[in-house]
Amino acid sequence: MGLVFGVLVSFAALAVALVAACGGHGSYLPAKILFPYAMLIALRWSRITTLAAALAFIQMPLYGAVIGAAAYRKRRAKALLSLVIMHLLSALVCILIANEAFASVG
Repeated sequence: MGLVFGVLVSFAALAVALVAACGGHGSYLPAKILFPYAMLIALRWSRITTLAAALAFIQMPLYGAVIGAAAYRKRRAKALLSLVIMHLLSALVCILIANEAFASVG
């Protein structure tokens, strides 16, 4: 169930990030916030690589699967807190890294 929810959230988050980026002429801030791991890879190579795109597609479903598995073991709160902390720290690092290729225009 968590995996399915993650897939649905992933499609919505990807749509938000793509619309905001406007083909490279908009803001990458939503992508940095929603998909920090993928954007950290993209920031490293100054372009969105296949690995970064793949990671963006599987991030939310993985979150859902982890939370679902944790709920089965009655550890949902601990898993959710861990994911939120890791995500927020990664997003903060991603936002703070300066890179001209992914500078937010808007």
